[in-house]
Amino acid sequence: MNNVIYKYALAIVGRQTISLPKYSDILSVKEQLGEVCVWVMHDIDSSKEKREILIFGTGQPAPDNIMDTHDFIDTVVAYGGAFIWHVFISKVKEGGYAEFV
Repeated sequence: MNNVIYKYALAIVGRQTISLPKYSDILSVKEQLGEVCVWVMHDIDSSKEKREILIFGTGQPAPDNIMDTHDFIDTVVAYGGAFIWHVFISKVKEGGYAEFV
């Protein structure tokens, strides 16, 4: 296995889909140079799958079942605390395939 850590930039939108290698381990989400990024560890040779990312600002409504369908990744404090975002990723079903709402 050839594990690497890669950074993926995220758009600040409520819902987006990104392509990640199967069996990825999400390490964190942080703001870097004005951009929100997710750091992921995975085997460099893994095939990819689509994963859904949801981002909510503090005080914004979230789906009632969000914790059933998504895993919480991290809270991002950006621009000196002017913006706070809470980031979730779609859960992976047994067998390693992403589950969408």
